[in-house]
Amino acid sequence: MAWRGLQAMGVFGFLTATAVSWAKPPEGPSVTWAVGESRRYLFKADVITPNVLPMWAVRNVDGMVLGFRIDLLATCTGAYALGKRGTEVHCAIDDASVRGRPDPGTADKVPAVAEAWTTMLESATIQLDVMRDGRVRRVDLEGVSKQTVREQVIHQVMREMIVRAVSPLDITLPKQGSTADQRWTQRESLVLGLPSMAGGTVGGAELTVTHAADTPAGIVYAYSGRGTLGWGVEQGDNLRDMMAVQVDGSWMFDPKTGQVRQAQYMGTGTPTAGSSQGTTAGAVYRIAASVALVGDDAPAPTLPPPGAF
Repeated sequence: MAWRGLQAMGVFGFLTATAVSWAKPPEGPSVTWAVGESRRYLFKADVITPNVLPMWAVRNVDGMVLGFRIDLLATCTGAYALGKRGTEVHCAIDDASVRGRPDPGTADKVPAVAEAWTTMLESATIQLDVMRDGRVRRVDLEGVSKQTVREQVIHQVMREMIVRAVSPLDITLPKQGSTADQRWTQRESLVLGLPSMAGGTVGGAELTVTHAADTPAGIVYAYSGRGTLGWGVEQGDNLRDMMAVQVDGSWMFDPKTGQVRQAQYMGTGTPTAGSSQGTTAGAVYRIAASVALVGDDAPAPTLPPPGAF
């Protein structure tokens, strides 16, 4: 679906702003994040997956989910310069909400675990390596214990949720700048990943990024991507759970301040004919994720209560 189709649906409301002309920087735009500089962001991800994920309490309660919704309000501060390439950013989570889509056998367990996970995240910190070209090279979660095997599983699933929530940030800016309707290709992005407990995402996909619009608030880059991705679990000589994936999104960037103001995308995946789920009804992957800059003077948004959906 092209970005104009998404605009018509009202998914990317910022595209309706009056067009202006931004000068094309000769060296290309870059994300700038000074050490000590803080920005407040609202991160969201809504995911449906055909592969179950464990949602466990630290003790005794074992839930399983076929999707999740996560909302995070975080104050993100430049912590260390990564040479001239970017900045290590630490995002202290100010407020959180975790909701799980229970596997039918654990519907009674998920609400309590989701509430416990929400509390755990509210004292945690997300670490990001944010590069000047727009890429996010590393995502980590600190402040959640990994001392026991059970805690390591909890940490891994939480991190997978957070990767999906911050993934809209990860888009490559043009090296030499761009003008309206100019396009380029990005072959790797967190947007093109799947939540996995089994060794990451396999397969191949790419994004086509377009300089879509110039608005008073900044430049809008739209993108569309497709490819074949899977969960990396081997079954005999073949990879199972391969998905034909398509994503469509948009990214608003302020070249004056070097800030990402807003980013969001939607994605869908359906099993390929040769995957183990190729004939399974309802075996689909869906994601809607967004990131929005929250102004210093803006009231903190109210997050939904944790639980199940």
